[in-house]
Amino acid sequence: MTYVKEAQEEVLTIATGLSQIMLPSHWKNNETLKTHDISSVLCSIIKMWSVLGLSAVEVLTLKLAINNRKYPKTSCEKDTTIQRYTKYTAETGIKKDSDVLLFENINTMMIPLKGFYTHASALYEGNKIAFDSNFNNLMEQVRSFATERNWISKYTDESIYLSLLSEMGELSSVLQWVPQNMRINDITVHQKDGLARELADVVIYLLHLCRTKNVTPVLSGEDMKKHGNHGGIAFSSTLESDNLETSVSEPVAKRLRHGE
Repeated sequence: MTYVKEAQEEVLTIATGLSQIMLPSHWKNNETLKTHDISSVLCSIIKMWSVLGLSAVEVLTLKLAINNRKYPKTSCEKDTTIQRYTKYTAETGIKKDSDVLLFENINTMMIPLKGFYTHASALYEGNKIAFDSNFNNLMEQVRSFATERNWISKYTDESIYLSLLSEMGELSSVLQWVPQNMRINDITVHQKDGLARELADVVIYLLHLCRTKNVTPVLSGEDMKKHGNHGGIAFSSTLESDNLETSVSEPVAKRLRHGE
């Protein structure tokens, strides 16, 4: 069972990890970025998705599809600088993020991977394996999106780091004032959607950083416990207290549990 307090701590862990990645030596002196530093941040993000019962790869794929709608290729090509998506509202009809939710039916937002996981820790391990397997494909989607809009050259180290700071602010705001003693499954469905979405935005910029720094993170087998107890989300050693918490409706949950 995961509470908001643990999720807030995990967000702070992500922020701490990003601060390590953003050390001045990495962008001033072109110091080599450690693969482990990016892998650790990605593991924390995937842990957040896992307690919500979500497939990391599916969430990223959906968010990239939304970005394609928010930023029409032909219009973006004409701009000399990257603009906010609201510039294209007349064309897209999108005035704010909530106009395009990640999930068609937000009340059944659980996206199981191939094979069904009944425990968050198992889903977490499965998500890490799936991310590694799909890394090159995700990287290509991110690269193609930027290239098609003539943005690819604008992703300097500095712009990526500033974008990560911006996205962290948006991610932090989702849980900022939510009561800490609330179960993460009891936050509103819109907060869950926002949490999944903002985590995806952070990952997209991390993928750009991996591209510019020529880094390939490896999450499979990455054991966060060996890097010290940083608080945040901790999976219990007993499966009984590690059941997946999702907003999926009971009929759907029953069907999934029986593999139907």
